[in-house]
Amino acid sequence: MDKILKLYKKYYEVIAYLFWGVMCTLVSFGTYAVFIRLFRGMKNASFRMFGTEFAMNIFWATALSWLCAVSFAFVTNKIRVFRSPSWAPGVVFPELFKFFGARIVTGIVEIVGVPLLVSLGMNQVLFHTEGFLAKIVINVIVIILNYVFSKLFVFRGDKEDAKADGTAC
Repeated sequence: MDKILKLYKKYYEVIAYLFWGVMCTLVSFGTYAVFIRLFRGMKNASFRMFGTEFAMNIFWATALSWLCAVSFAFVTNKIRVFRSPSWAPGVVFPELFKFFGARIVTGIVEIVGVPLLVSLGMNQVLFHTEGFLAKIVINVIVIILNYVFSKLFVFRGDKEDAKADGTAC
């Protein structure tokens, strides 16, 4: 039992990131399915980008599900994964800015990647939802990039800064 506890403590951050990443993915997939259904009237509407035809319903469902998932991810990453303890505006706002900045990069990968894969033929219906396989493939790439950005760019060093200025919870 001690070995398991030591391993858990040693790999807490990765374990927590994977758990909350799964929860965030469920938020993303769930809201995507809801938005696909809400925007089904746009199914025949499309626009061209990069020489490829993009369906409006898939584009907007992906963009809005991304926004829901990123908002959820910021809170869970801050509190549960990287344990950034301070809610002082001088700490939270830079974290929020960096987090959303990094997620915009991966959001572009997702918002462009899902419709692109769908337009290239990965339009399989899973769980009665159009384009779901493309969403899964792109999300694997996005999860890896998000961890790297959060670990190296967003939440690094903030715990020490909060302890030093007395704003830690």
